[in-house]
Amino acid sequence: MAGPFSVATFQHGLMEATFIDAQLMLQRFGFGWQVIDLSKHRRFTTSDILSYGVSQAEAKKLLHGIVPGSTRLNACNPACLWDRADPRDVEEIRKMMLGEQGQAIGPVVVDTDWAMLGWWGEGGGEVLFTKHDQRWKKVTGGGGCIETRDLQKAGVPHSVAQRLEHAFPCGRITTP
Repeated sequence: MAGPFSVATFQHGLMEATFIDAQLMLQRFGFGWQVIDLSKHRRFTTSDILSYGVSQAEAKKLLHGIVPGSTRLNACNPACLWDRADPRDVEEIRKMMLGEQGQAIGPVVVDTDWAMLGWWGEGGGEVLFTKHDQRWKKVTGGGGCIETRDLQKAGVPHSVAQRLEHAFPCGRITTP
């Protein structure tokens, strides 16, 4: 992260029915982080980064992933970048979201009878689901983060709520 910009690299991401390796350019706005560019099949260059008004020094930090003094809170391990659930559950939940949001859908994480996912596109946020009678139903969500207290208000047990929130750090980044 450098100023209001960040670059994220991912591997084996599913995009338009094809697995790709790419980078995302993100910008922080008052309402949260948004993807502003995608570099498929190559890495961003310095000129790509500079075209967004980023300084030379910040571009260097973004391209090398080094920001002295930054601390990322609630950062998950690399496993949180992939679905963590039975593939049938993942498919059912993703189908529900595609019909509703039509946006890019992040990883689906299931913990007992509760599931969460993040989405982005024209906005972004997190969505909570519960399984009842072997069917998934949307409980709450839309734009923005769902925090532990919100999960508990929706009926999620405290321990499950903490694990779900940990899986979705939702951009909580501080700099000293």
